[in-house]
Formats: sequence, C-alpha cells, structure tokens
Amino acid sequence: MQFNFFSLLILICAALLAAIAGYAWRHRATSGARLFSIFILAQALYTLGYSFELASSSLPSMLFWNRIQYVGICSFPTLFLLFAIKYSGGQLARRTTLLLFVIPAINLAAKFTDTIFGLVYSSAWIDFSGPIPTLAFTRGPFYYVSGLYTLVMISAGVFVLWQKRRYSSLLYRSQATVVAGVAFVALAFYVAYLAGYKPFPSLEHLDLYAFSYPLWAALISWALFRYRLFDLAPVAREALVENLVDGMVVLDGQCRIVDTNPAGLTIFGWKTPPIGLPARQMLSDWIELPALCPVDGSARAEIRHESAGEIRYYDVNISTLKDKNRRPIGHLILVHDITERRLAEERLRELSLVDDLTCVNNRRGFFLLATQSIHMVQRMNLSAVLIYADMDNLKRVNDTLGHAVGDQAVIDIADILKGTIRSSDVLGRLGGDEFVVLVIESQEKSGEMLLARILQKIKAFNMQGIRPYQLAVSFGMARCEPGNFISLDALINEADRAMYSQKQAKNQS
Repeated sequence: MQFNFFSLLILICAALLAAIAGYAWRHRATSGARLFSIFILAQALYTLGYSFELASSSLPSMLFWNRIQYVGICSFPTLFLLFAIKYSGGQLARRTTLLLFVIPAINLAAKFTDTIFGLVYSSAWIDFSGPIPTLAFTRGPFYYVSGLYTLVMISAGVFVLWQKRRYSSLLYRSQATVVAGVAFVALAFYVAYLAGYKPFPSLEHLDLYAFSYPLWAALISWALFRYRLFDLAPVAREALVENLVDGMVVLDGQCRIVDTNPAGLTIFGWKTPPIGLPARQMLSDWIELPALCPVDGSARAEIRHESAGEIRYYDVNISTLKDKNRRPIGHLILVHDITERRLAEERLRELSLVDDLTCVNNRRGFFLLATQSIHMVQRMNLSAVLIYADMDNLKRVNDTLGHAVGDQAVIDIADILKGTIRSSDVLGRLGGDEFVVLVIESQEKSGEMLLARILQKIKAFNMQGIRPYQLAVSFGMARCEPGNFISLDALINEADRAMYSQKQAKNQS
C-alpha cells in the first residue's frame, strides 16, 4: 500500500469528518446530535475506504476497501434524510425508518456477493493508464439502483432542509442554509459523477463524488464554529410558539440557550437571540442559579424584576425536556408577565387595609401595623404613646348640613393627622369619627408635642373659615413605658377612657 496525493487528501477529509462525528457524539444529549454523528461517521467510513483503495496497488486489496466503502455509501443517504427530518422537528415511525433501510441492505448484500453475481460491478480491473492506479469497473444493474436511491434520499433531505429554511425564523435560517447548501453541492457532484462527467481524462476512473468531501468537510467545519451548528439543537417552531404571549427559552443538555421566541426577547431585553450562550450568564439577574437547570422535574418561582425604573412581576416555570426514552435532554423556561395581576392583588390588599373615605389605615390595617410597632418598641426598650381622637360635633354637622359635608369633615381631620405625624407613626380610622395614632417617642418628639401640633393645626384650619363648620376633637393618651409590657388593646382602652373623660369635661363646661 502506497499513499499518494489523492489518497492523502481523502484521508485528511476522513479524519476531519471523524472528528466532527466525535464532537457531535460528545453532545449526544442534544436532540438530533446522535443521529447526525452516525450520519457523518458513515461518510467518514466511505471516505476512509476510498483513501485506502487509492493507496492500494492490487485488485483484491482495492476490492476489499471498496466493499468497506459501501457500508458508508449504502447507509449515509438514508441517514442524511433522517437527520434532515429530525433537524426540522419531524419524527418518522420506527416501521417507516426500518423500511427506508431495506434497499440499502439489499444493495450492501449485492456488493458483498459481487464476486459471485456481479450485480453492482459486472467486472472490475485496475487502470494503470493514469498517474496513479485506479479501480475500473463495468456498472451492474444494482449500481444504478443504489445511485437512484442515493439521489432520491439526498434530494428529499435537501428539500426538507430548504423547507425548514423557508419557514424558520432568522434564528435557524442560517443553519438550515448551510446544511442544505452543502448537501446540494454534494448532490451536484454525485449527479455529475453518475452522468459520466470526467474533468480529468487521465484519471477516467477516479471517483469524483468522493472529492466533494473536502468542500463538504470545510463548510461543515466553518459552520461548526460560525453557527455552532452541531452544538445546538434546532427546535421545530410553530406559529403558536412565535406568537406566544409568554416568553419561552429552550436550554440544551449543557444548560445553554438554543431557542427563544419574540416574547422572550422582549421580556429579557435581548436585541438578538443569545444562541449558544450559557443560561447562567444570560439569566442570572432573573433566576437563582441553582434553579436554572434542575436535574429533573420542574421548578417554579415568582420574581420581581426592575429595569429602567420600571418594576414588573413574572411567573417563571422551568421544566425538564425528555426524549421518548424519558432521558433528560434539556429544559424549557416559560415566563408569564403577571404584573397586572400583582398590581390588582396589591390594590385589593390595600383596599382591605385602607379606609375608602380617608385613605388612612382602617381598623384591620391599623391593628396589623401597630402590633408590629408595639413588638419593636418592647424589643428595643423604647417608649410609645397612643393618641385616641374622637370628633365632637360630627352628628350635628350630619344633621344640619348633610352626610356629604359630614364626610368632608372626617376627611379634613384625617388630612390634619396625616400631615402632622411622621412616617414611622401609625394612623388609623377605627370607624365613624374615631381615629388612633401610635407614636414611637424620641428625644425630638413626644406624644405631648405631637398632640400640641395637631391642636394648632385644627385651630389654624378653623380660622381659615373655608368650611361651613368648625372642627372640634377630643383626645386621650396612653403610654407604653420601656420595660412595661402592655398590649395594643389595653393601650387603646386606656386612651379611649382618657378621651371620654375629656369629652365629658367639655360637655359639662
């Protein structure tokens, strides 16, 4: 066996194809990668066999390596069609898949019995007329059967890929173009070979089709790094996915982004799909890292995201994608914008805790917040004062001026109280004309000081004369001293009694 320029060139192509097949096999967890690896391996076997055939100098050796080639020749056209269907999101039934291999199996059997029946090569000899010895042969009937079947399978695969390109989004159009284009070039070489085209008369029996593989291998290698073609799993994209309101992100077995939809681009703020990039890099601001790629099952979370000063809420659902054998092959992330729902819920919550008329805490809201403040006061050994306020003349205003004017009087008192207390104080309307304020005392502000300011503001309001009534309020105070535990109910009752005493004193005077 003596290698020459042509055999070495073909051998290099075989090695390159084998490397690509190995790369795809290492990523076989990605959907379609396993089938692609076998398809490329069949081509590598064909190319390797032809390389050794060109390096052989005896007829038995050439025929041996020629039979090895036929294992790849008979299988790779069908494998190419299956890969194209898988790439485009289709799936054939097992029975149909097996039927596609019937003719290749018959052709392979005919090849290995060629010395007996001569169905593929009617006769074979070595042509020594050129610069290197080449295998010459007379074509038998099964040679044309194999050739026609190869044309049909590759043409069907190119058609499927081209349809994929036509109806794909920009996300996979470049990928499909590369694969379909490479297959079309290989198909053109094969048609030229079957038609008897001989660009080199001195190499009449050289297999021109085999020399399409340098171009095939070069383009696939370029696509491998340019589009990360075989590192990614194209997902069949229907109109439903493209128009889905929810954001969708598909991750492969290595937790890298392989697909997204327009809603996903909008939600995550991506200008272009970050295909091939790690999800942990692109989604770390959204989802906690351990939840990004759960080993199995699913994960769900409600997240709050702020961007450009806008706060939005999302429901994120991460589920594991599995193949037909229930093996994990990736993850699906669905992101649903629930901002409107959350705002509505918060509004409902506010309505259940806030008084409709005065927009201060209602009884429930006051007790919820004031209880927390009392616990903090006692834990930090502070003092607090509860001020109980009751309007003196609301019934008279309602009876003489109407309930609408009476409601305005209640609103005026609430506004004065809101404008006087601090943000740390808790104000609430217990009902009717009764208000309470829980004040956390400090060196700068005591309960007495706050009450004095409230009285000053009421006096100033009455002096303006902007209402057909004068505001009058009775107050009572109760203090929670440091180290002296007292419940909120007890504080309210004590302040209520003090307020009632003041109201009685006013009525008697």
